[in-house]
Amino acid sequence: MGQSLADRIRGMAQYLDDPQVIANTLGLEISVVEGVLSGEIPNESLEDYDLAKPVEIKVVEQKRFIRSRAIGVVATNNFEGSLLTAYLAANLADQVSYDVAIADFNEYPVQSTLLSINKADHAASINFLFSEEDDFKSKGKHHPAIKNLSLFLGATNISQNRVLTDEKIISLLIDISTNYSVVFIDCPNTSRWETVLPYLDFLIIAVDQSLVGLSRFAHIYNYINALNITDRASIVLVNDGQTNNTSSTDARKHIHMTGNLPVVGVLPYDNAVRKPENILKASKYHTEIINTLRQVFTDLPGEKKKGFLQAILTG
Repeated sequence: MGQSLADRIRGMAQYLDDPQVIANTLGLEISVVEGVLSGEIPNESLEDYDLAKPVEIKVVEQKRFIRSRAIGVVATNNFEGSLLTAYLAANLADQVSYDVAIADFNEYPVQSTLLSINKADHAASINFLFSEEDDFKSKGKHHPAIKNLSLFLGATNISQNRVLTDEKIISLLIDISTNYSVVFIDCPNTSRWETVLPYLDFLIIAVDQSLVGLSRFAHIYNYINALNITDRASIVLVNDGQTNNTSSTDARKHIHMTGNLPVVGVLPYDNAVRKPENILKASKYHTEIINTLRQVFTDLPGEKKKGFLQAILTG
């Protein structure tokens, strides 16, 4: 049997440092080369890939091989989950060239406010305003400053949310994932978790470092443990240093005793981050957001390391 394409890429990487050179040599998109080298694209995904095919056919096939990443965020405090979703998505999109989306399925959608995309109805509700005749990507509302970040609302008000079925949410998420490399989901209320959470590639739990927040985390952990999805879950501690909150050290001890999920970030208390104009502004909070993203993704500028998401998707 001849050498597989994945093995050929890895072999070339032993003497070529630049993935772009490998991509150009083999006639591939760089995302395919980087995916193989990071382990995100497994060998078997490229078994039927034919380098002899015309370029336009190869490009179509490559899109099938590159798996979109669906990352859900839940929280012990509903607003903190939405805030974390906005910051992670905006700062990832600001660091990379591929398209990133936010799907806001929260019962009280606030992403349009957090992202300074005025008037929620302008960010088209993909449940009620989307039809098969429409161009899907045009339904996302672009961020005013981050052009590769789009917002989708599952519903624009509580009445619409009440008739939005779990099955429809999954269908819409699949459609979004087909068009965007990474989708952050501001997750719906707990009554929908049984259907929605198992769909996710990765689950981030924003845990407030208050005693109430840590107590609520225990309830969340017990539920996701029953769903058998703890292997794809990680923790981001929030409001570190706020008056009367526990220290991050004590919060980690509590998490260890409860379920020992990995902590991928610790975000300081900073009231200024609630202002939309600060979402990309340099601050200690912003620095920790970037550090958190580097724990999850391998394609950000800076030190290269195996992120948690890669480990989950590749074993």
